[in-house]
Amino acid sequence: MKIEFRQGIVSHPESTGGQAFLQVSGDDVNILTGSGDTVVAFAHRTSDYLHTELNDVSPAWENINSLVDTWLYWEIDPQTAIVTYEKTIVQPTSGLTQPSAPVLDQHWFDTSTNT
Repeated sequence: MKIEFRQGIVSHPESTGGQAFLQVSGDDVNILTGSGDTVVAFAHRTSDYLHTELNDVSPAWENINSLVDTWLYWEIDPQTAIVTYEKTIVQPTSGLTQPSAPVLDQHWFDTSTNT
């Protein structure tokens, strides 16, 4: 499979109303796979990885405040390949240089090293 980007959602189930893989349940977000798998791409230095969600994850992300913009992401441990589901309320950024005044919990993807 060839994709045109290094990090992000590659494919996911869709329905006539849009995406069909994320379900809000109270303050939680579930991943649903009944209509098909969800595939996400990750980059780390010179390596690229694909992760496929084959089974429902309920909940994947917990305690989401619906009144605040929240970014959901997959975290993969580079030593064990264990996947966890994380969130932040600080908009992620990317670039060649580190943010000069990063905010606590801000995620930055260094495009010079792909980390």
